[in-house]
Amino acid sequence: MTPTDELGAPNYWLPALEIAALYGAGAVWYVIDDRNVLDWDYPSAQQRLTGEAWRFDSNGFGMNFFGHPLAGTGAYMLARGNRLGVWPSWGYALAGSVFWEFGVEFNEKISINDMVVTPGAALPFGEFFHKLGGYVSSAPATSEKSVLAWTLGLTVRGHRELEGIEAPAGPLDELGFSAAYWHHFTADFGFGSVRLETGERPMNTARASARLVSLPGYRRAAELSTWFYQAEFSSMAAEFEGAGSALGVDLFSEALVAGYHWQARLPGARSSFTSFTVASSIAYEYRDNDGSGFSDLRGLLHAPGVAVDVLSEHGPLASSLSIRAAPSFGALSAPHFSAAQPAEAAQDKAVLERYGYFYGAGPTLSAAASVRLEALV
Repeated sequence: MTPTDELGAPNYWLPALEIAALYGAGAVWYVIDDRNVLDWDYPSAQQRLTGEAWRFDSNGFGMNFFGHPLAGTGAYMLARGNRLGVWPSWGYALAGSVFWEFGVEFNEKISINDMVVTPGAALPFGEFFHKLGGYVSSAPATSEKSVLAWTLGLTVRGHRELEGIEAPAGPLDELGFSAAYWHHFTADFGFGSVRLETGERPMNTARASARLVSLPGYRRAAELSTWFYQAEFSSMAAEFEGAGSALGVDLFSEALVAGYHWQARLPGARSSFTSFTVASSIAYEYRDNDGSGFSDLRGLLHAPGVAVDVLSEHGPLASSLSIRAAPSFGALSAPHFSAAQPAEAAQDKAVLERYGYFYGAGPTLSAAASVRLEALV
């Protein structure tokens, strides 16, 4: 049970109304924007139900792999903010996508990518921002902390205020927020240059990452061995890059939705810590960057995956190992397509011809290891 789930019974009706309003506003835009008429191919109800009228759509990359996941994330956060669990909230996000595809876009064929990516990305992104909202809404009221609660924590703080629910009492961490969430935040800025065929251009990069864990006793208990199933581990990383007039963004979020965690400290050694986590994971990554002289696009859902994390800390020495394996689906850029293929060969590949990306699926495997030695002075 996560900290925010302990604050009262779930409200099932309010998020349904809020999500309907969210998608209703989108429906107004859909009707009044004349550009959407180009996608109307008027399939029959039978074709939409049997799968005959299902296909990958030809919307732009940003709309398909950022805008639509953002809408799904909003629906998920509204449900979680009303104290629903992880899986009911994901069900609301899925229902929102079904409503949009079968209801609002009744003049179009069903979009396979929207039915998969929109609710799929909603869970890792939505769960991270829900935990962040619960964390920044957990502090005693002060001017600067209230600003965080009413911005980053709007779906949590707003629903508490609406229903008169007090923030949970309990110990606070060093930042003045609830100690029920273990957190790790990083940020850095870098600068340099990139050399292209057209010349050299300056490059600036800003990065931020965060991990929030709501598993009771995580990194605090002397020994812990437990199963979890409410996405207690959540992380997010963002990178923004500027190279001359070119801009780039990289986003990655992951939720360990269910699994097993073990941790232990050596008796009497506060600086000695070892942990092992194996879990089912859902992750989503989005990249749109042309800083290297070409359009580098990536929108990939990794799910359901297997995640293994091993951490060992002994005094100033710390090491970690992370392994990920998952089936992946989404889109990647094809920067050489227009040069390598004649225009007539692209007639059945609209997104390649119009936007330079293609749909694909396949396995993804990654591993990362690190060793850190802190200063001994």
